Parts: sequence; structure tokens; C-alpha cells
Amino acid sequence: MLIEDILGRFNLKVQSTMPVANSFSSEVYRLLLEDGQTVYCKLPFTKEKWYREFKCLNHLLDSVNVPKIINLIEPTETFNGAFLLTALEGNSITILTPELAKEVGELHAKLHEISYEFYGSYTNEGFEILPENDWR
Repeated sequence: MLIEDILGRFNLKVQSTMPVANSFSSEVYRLLLEDGQTVYCKLPFTKEKWYREFKCLNHLLDSVNVPKIINLIEPTETFNGAFLLTALEGNSITILTPELAKEVGELHAKLHEISYEFYGSYTNEGFEILPENDWR
């Protein structure tokens, strides 16, 4: 499905569409809407990534600053799904200062404090618990 088709399904009035570089698990577009709002359209490369992203964004919502899902298209047999996401305030890191390194470390630690009962993956069938692994 082309980005134009997806934006049509989201019924958006888009002023400009710009691909986001260096996205490794999805095709991502920065959208400037006619009302001046910036949002992102994310197209995961696989259905499994769509389900994982959906559950993780919702799970992390109250713990750390993550984009909110404005709208979505669920995966089908022939399409891996799409998300319309809010933009987060801030800038990309270009110079890592000691203060910024500390802030990144604190956020990383906060992410590690978030737990789940099981280790596994989300699929269209629900949560699939993976057998014990000994990666440690």
C-alpha cells in the first residue's frame, strides 16, 4: 500500500510528507498537516512489529514519554498495518554533554524498571509467552 493510500485511509489533509531517515524497523514519515500540526505515520516492516509496537506504546504510556496513537490501521493478510502517532517535543541529540548523558542514563534505567509478568511477543492471536531462555 502506498503512503498516499494510507494517508487517505486516515483522512488527513497533509501539507507535506517527508521520509524519516534511519528508521530500522519501520518506514516512517513526518507529516505536516494543513492545520500546522506535525504527526508521524509509521509502517512496520512486519505484522509482528505492528502488534509489538501497539502493545508496548500502550504499556509504556504512563511510565515514559512515548508517542500517542492517534489512529491505526490493523494488519491484514496483505498489509502490515500502520500507525498515526503524535510528535514528541524535543530535538535529536547532536552533541552529547555530560548533563545529557546523565539524563539518557536515567531514562534508560527507568525503562528497565518497567516489568512484565512474562517474556514473549505480541501477535494477532494475543500475547505469546516464549519458553525460558538463558541469554544471561
